[in-house]
Amino acid sequence: MIGYTYIISLTVWAPGFITGLLILVCNALHVQLSRHLQTIDVIVTLIILSNLLAGVLNIIVVLLLSLHLCPHMALLFLWEVTSGIQKWVTSLICVFFYLKIVPGKSPIFLWMKSHFSFLVVNIILVGIVCSLITSIIDLFFEEHHDESVEGLNCSYTKLPPSLSVLKLFWKSFNYSSVLALMVFSSGALMAHLIAHMRKMQGNNQLNQHGVARAAFMIFFLAFEFVVCAIARHTLAAIFQHGLTEVSMNSYCLVNLTLSTIVPITLIVGISALRQRIASLTEIVKCFSCLCFFPNTMIVKI
Repeated sequence: MIGYTYIISLTVWAPGFITGLLILVCNALHVQLSRHLQTIDVIVTLIILSNLLAGVLNIIVVLLLSLHLCPHMALLFLWEVTSGIQKWVTSLICVFFYLKIVPGKSPIFLWMKSHFSFLVVNIILVGIVCSLITSIIDLFFEEHHDESVEGLNCSYTKLPPSLSVLKLFWKSFNYSSVLALMVFSSGALMAHLIAHMRKMQGNNQLNQHGVARAAFMIFFLAFEFVVCAIARHTLAAIFQHGLTEVSMNSYCLVNLTLSTIVPITLIVGISALRQRIASLTEIVKCFSCLCFFPNTMIVKI
């Protein structure tokens, strides 16, 4: 029998799943009609795909636990890797708006701006490598799972002091690197927004509102990932005797909440997405009227 935790998880993730699919459909239609692929469309698509994959894996883990089945090591490994890549991919949009909006004349800034595609590929590769190493340390060196253990508890062994220090250093480097990209971009963009508003002296211009939306979107994305990281490490400190059914359900609920908030934040912050969704809504309305109320579409002359 499926437990209440699975129903709660589905309820939490349903808005994010629907919103993510809506963004993918809108981006696909836009590219098909315009025959032009923009950098922001690629980044948003990567973010949504990573969020959807992370959400699906978390839902599968919760479903297996609700059916009193211990998730396989391969599933947990993919679950950990996807959660890590999700953070690195989301940092791309923070870097994108930082380079697009904030003015800069330093050679490094100009190089990053002119080689942004190269930067995107390298950030993704670094994120994949960091996520793989973190998952290997978490699952294969410390927590050994026994699928036959009653109550879904996993056998647990303490790391030697040297490996414990290595794990702490690597996880700190992984989290601090991706959060530094988000926090630095968010802080620089907010500082630019404040300076821009003082310079304009309250003049309500369209570009000023666009900068404000981008700045607050990046700020909330960084804030959401910081809260998620704090929540996961707090849960890890509470459930310090290995992965159990309660601890894994708690981890999944945190991840599903993040997978729901991120696409909603993107829609609120990016006006082009809202316009595409509005256009798609009008198309669906017209199609519905044509299918179900054909007589209303006839104009009498």
